[in-house]
Amino acid sequence: MAEYVAINTIKRDGKYVEPGGSFECDVKEGTGLEKIGAARRALQGDTPAKAEKSSKAPAGGGEPTAPEMLEKIVEAIGKLNPDSDFTADDKPKVPALNEILGFEITAAQRDEAFALTKKED
Repeated sequence: MAEYVAINTIKRDGKYVEPGGSFECDVKEGTGLEKIGAARRALQGDTPAKAEKSSKAPAGGGEPTAPEMLEKIVEAIGKLNPDSDFTADDKPKVPALNEILGFEITAAQRDEAFALTKKED
């Protein structure tokens, strides 16, 4: 386990970590979050505020999603099984995306990325 600092709002274990908030996760997950610009590893002497974790989504959808994260979500949408990984209203299932990505995203992040795939059509 390692300490990380959220750059964007991140949903972990059913709760949200606001930007600037710190959280612990395994290095594999943390490295994935770093690669897409969603979090960074806490530095020695770093004193990030422990974010208040809540089960409610931030008002207004939170901070804008980093472009790198959106790209990763769009890529993951392209890997979904069209027969089983979409909801009845034709949206990608968040748990299926989480499995491909290796970390949790919010429905709002899914919707933002999914809207981009519709523009590309």
